[in-house]
Amino acid sequence: MTAPIAYSEALDPLLSLDLPPGWVRGLIQHPLQAISREPTAIDRQFARDLAPELPEEPIATQLLFVYLRGYEPSNERPMRSDRRVTVGYFPSMEQFGVQSQNDQYRVASVDGVKDWLSETIPQVESEVDTWNRLWSALSGIHGLGPAGINNLAEEYGTLEAVGTATESELSEIAYITAGLPPKVLASCKQWDGRVPDAPGDQVANDADDPLVVDRSALRPLGHLFEH
Repeated sequence: MTAPIAYSEALDPLLSLDLPPGWVRGLIQHPLQAISREPTAIDRQFARDLAPELPEEPIATQLLFVYLRGYEPSNERPMRSDRRVTVGYFPSMEQFGVQSQNDQYRVASVDGVKDWLSETIPQVESEVDTWNRLWSALSGIHGLGPAGINNLAEEYGTLEAVGTATESELSEIAYITAGLPPKVLASCKQWDGRVPDAPGDQVANDADDPLVVDRSALRPLGHLFEH
């Protein structure tokens, strides 16, 4: 496998790591451009490593891993952050930084990174697959949008738990307006268990490995879904 951009040799073992179905990985080409949020400790460490200025041809020191199963761009704008994990290498410290929705810390060795990924990837899949089940079962209800489904997910966790709630309990959830609770319960009961294929599934099958991800884009993987 030949990477399309220069990258730190420390990332080599992670570029050859086998990924489960539905996952893609990308080398982040511009790690410091257009960070649209408050920089994390890991962001600041990368800034120190690359200061005072970026090289003319940046060497990628970060890998992005994304779980695309069930991803439909029209429903997730921007992409849910719990689909993504990042692994970077700090040349000045000879350490790795790992970051997910729930974790952010430093790791001393590539074996430590692999151990972290072996734990984190199943967690990401579980959380995202739970959301996909909720969306598949409930998104057809007129008047119940992503905000309502998100609130149900946060309150109950799983579709099965939503299905055991009472109408009065559901009516207390924000964006579950009058008339929706019985429809929600009926949809939970009637759902056939099938999560339809989504554009993300095909992209995960067809994407180059590794991708080149330009951090300056607001949606780093959006170009994959453009026609």
